[in-house]
Amino acid sequence: MLFQPLFAATLLSAITAVASPTWSAQQEYTKSLPKSVSKHQGTRPKTDISPKKPFKPFPSSPSRNRVCYVSSHNDGVTDDSDYILSAINKCNNGGHVIFSQGQKYLIGTALNLTYLNHIDLDIQGYVQFTNDTDYWQANAFKQVFQNATTFFQLGGNDVNVYGGGFLDGNGQVWYDLYAQNIYILRPILFGAVGLHNSTIQNLNFRYSPQYYNWVANSTNVLFSNISISGSSQSKNPAKNTVRKTLSKRLSRSSLLIKLFSRMDGTPTAATTSSSKTQTSTTATTASPSSQTPRTSSCKTCNATAATASVSAL
Repeated sequence: MLFQPLFAATLLSAITAVASPTWSAQQEYTKSLPKSVSKHQGTRPKTDISPKKPFKPFPSSPSRNRVCYVSSHNDGVTDDSDYILSAINKCNNGGHVIFSQGQKYLIGTALNLTYLNHIDLDIQGYVQFTNDTDYWQANAFKQVFQNATTFFQLGGNDVNVYGGGFLDGNGQVWYDLYAQNIYILRPILFGAVGLHNSTIQNLNFRYSPQYYNWVANSTNVLFSNISISGSSQSKNPAKNTVRKTLSKRLSRSSLLIKLFSRMDGTPTAATTSSSKTQTSTTATTASPSSQTPRTSSCKTCNATAATASVSAL
């Protein structure tokens, strides 16, 4: 049976943990807040796939019937993972989870969220992953391809993630560590694994240790209006991520989509990263007996031979 994912990338676009603020990202988030910060339920963005349309209508997502606010220690030191899991589990299967505006959330635990169903994750706050490199190298989720790992795994059906908040990968410590040892396992900031009929919209991704997005074994997933930015403050470059600070939305000059596809249901993954030099879309087909990449530079590439398609402007 051929695995046929459709990825639509719309270019609008209490445990003590180790943390180190990425000041530029925190300052950017603080400046983005309104004068009056409020605790409120955000509005899910419309599913506007343009100018290229998918081959069939994007699945509808029903309204949610309850709201769960995520608590936070709000100190940038204490792990908030238990609070996050509690709210998600309470509001799974029909609820709306809110990371409140103006709040800081620290994640120091690898979260397996591949069981989600009919849920909205409304990220209005500032979410940062700890810089405990020993922990993440031992516990981040291994995604097999090219030794990729992710901070978390987000999967399930009818999951909407949005809110205008920030996800900060605390990348500087990883850039410096990679300069000492190229074999370290640097986590990818956003991991979608087994995600179906879902949307990722209106978010700000900052300072990922590795790629910014990982999408595997997923169908009908829309990425829209995602802002990617990051840079290194030391002599060590932000390898495989962003080579200069980027403040623009996903665009032709700042988006690289790689599609990796196998036949007969073997894992399929797509990654995105930003670069000042790379503007092409790369489609790579790997069968059990071959992993030779095929690369093409284009505004829109359809990798039909890979039993999958990617639309990119």
